[in-house]
Amino acid sequence: MWPRMRCPLSTVAAAGGGGAGAAALIDTAAKGRMRRVRTGVFTMQPIRCGIVPLGSSLMGYRRTDVKTTPFVALAGTMLLAACQSFDPASILPGGAPPPRTEAYRAHPDQPIAAAPIAIGPVNLARADDPLVRAAVAAVGTELGALGYTLVADIGRAELLGSVDMSTGTASELVANAPEGLRGTTTLPPMAPSTGLVVEIRRRSDGSLLWQGRAATFRPAPNGDPATLAGPLAHALFLGFPGQSGRTIRAP
Repeated sequence: MWPRMRCPLSTVAAAGGGGAGAAALIDTAAKGRMRRVRTGVFTMQPIRCGIVPLGSSLMGYRRTDVKTTPFVALAGTMLLAACQSFDPASILPGGAPPPRTEAYRAHPDQPIAAAPIAIGPVNLARADDPLVRAAVAAVGTELGALGYTLVADIGRAELLGSVDMSTGTASELVANAPEGLRGTTTLPPMAPSTGLVVEIRRRSDGSLLWQGRAATFRPAPNGDPATLAGPLAHALFLGFPGQSGRTIRAP
């Protein structure tokens, strides 16, 4: 077992600009004995860091007993600056992930002919929710661009589109999605996200023809998640019907 030792590196912090309330990296573990060199700086290998207040007594030496070289003072300044600027997100692989959007589609790999379609909310109780209304309008825009005819009268529709939009963590959005859409997510699991879910069924027999979900991990303009309905719908219908069972990142 290597003996635990202490060295007066508090001088380094003081020379690097630390104030009276600053802390210095000084706890060390070294093999062999500690020796005092001509400059007054103690050297040892290897070093393990801890925290003690400046000015505390370390093996009989105080920070005023020791001189430092410019190099050591600079090293102390850099260490303290690194500690003060520490960002917890930096411990994630690659740092904090950038905002992004993903889409997941599921279908039987059969073409869906453009036909009259009526679009509405999954939950009629949320029909007046601004979030759902924005989602229904955005999905209608995308389907219209794909050649589908939007109709308000369900009796005239051959297809029915059900839409839902919600907020939550990326993990919650996946867990609350319809069973066929619970694929993997590329978003940070606990990141606050906004999600869109769409299902397309044949009206005559209720058979499910296509379903998909899109989610984004990005701030909503003006703090209003309804403003994300357009980008989410665009991502969801990109390359419609899309590859089934695969999570993709959208621009």
